[in-house]
Amino acid sequence: MFWKMGSSSMHKFFKALGVMPTKSLCLTKEVLQERRELDIIVQGLQLQINVGLMKLDEIRQIQQMLQQFEAEISANQNFEYEVEEMQVNQIDISGTGIFVTNCSFCHFTCHSSCVYSDDKDKRKCASMDKGGNCKICPGKCIWNIHYNQKYRFEYVTKKIT
Repeated sequence: MFWKMGSSSMHKFFKALGVMPTKSLCLTKEVLQERRELDIIVQGLQLQINVGLMKLDEIRQIQQMLQQFEAEISANQNFEYEVEEMQVNQIDISGTGIFVTNCSFCHFTCHSSCVYSDDKDKRKCASMDKGGNCKICPGKCIWNIHYNQKYRFEYVTKKIT
């Protein structure tokens, strides 16, 4: 009884399977590629947002300092104050086997784990659009000014007087 029921169900399944329209997996491959590209774009945007927020905080600190000590500044020509400033550090990655895509114009790491080790292939990097412009760096620069380097850029804040 169960054998007949299972056999009948399998027969119906394979019969229906034979007349079903086929689906191409190319669209799936394109969707996965687009997701990888979007992930890289989001990472780059998060970094740019953080850099912008650090700069905004730096400006707010300076403005607050100027308002707070306005009278002292007027009375004293040698007034000093301390503020946090954003600086770019170069983090050494030589010998790690990691390839990066750094923009030489913007001094920005556009892709921190690129699969292309040759600078001539940077046009194919996931951070580049179809026209060859970077989707990540602030200047949206052309692919041929992006390079693999032995470091990646990192933005940090430091106190200065």
